[in-house]
Amino acid sequence: IKKLCRGELDVATTSRQIKPSEAITCGKSGVKFIEIPVAYDGIAVVVNKKNKWLDHITRAELSRMWQPGAEGQITQWAQIRSGWPKKDFALFGPVKDSSIFDAFTKKILGKTGASRVDYKQAREDSATVAGVESASNALGYVRLAAYMNNRRSLRVLPIKVGEDDPVEPTVNTIRDGSYKPLSRELYVYVNA
Repeated sequence: IKKLCRGELDVATTSRQIKPSEAITCGKSGVKFIEIPVAYDGIAVVVNKKNKWLDHITRAELSRMWQPGAEGQITQWAQIRSGWPKKDFALFGPVKDSSIFDAFTKKILGKTGASRVDYKQAREDSATVAGVESASNALGYVRLAAYMNNRRSLRVLPIKVGEDDPVEPTVNTIRDGSYKPLSRELYVYVNA
């Protein structure tokens, strides 16, 4: 997007909409763009395949687990939901400058970039996958494609929002919008 706004590219692909500040930068550079939604993507919340007791998680529980105030305070599963084991969990996810981090924090925590930072940050989904595979009490989030390519070693968690039934991320639930709130559109931006 930065290169598009500087006039260095004619086409840019992104997993998020252009930010208002970026649109202003494009305007200052004389770049008029066209936004084209081209596909859907989903963020999968995954656990180690050996974790058989966790069958779903709620949006509120994810928020409690990942909020900035949880850092150093909320470290055990039992602190998230009564009846869960009194065992420490390990968290894995993307680095703070990734679009998946932005989407997850906005949709789960209500504010882009708001997250605890005491988790294993990875630049690539493959590192998050490897981390969750290596720890039986791990939880992480990755693109749906990363989960689908690693189904033998990971389990995906259905997400429960409000009173609705938990929904597992699939191509169909992402496409029809029933996988809430972790589905998103992918975009192509064209310099007009």
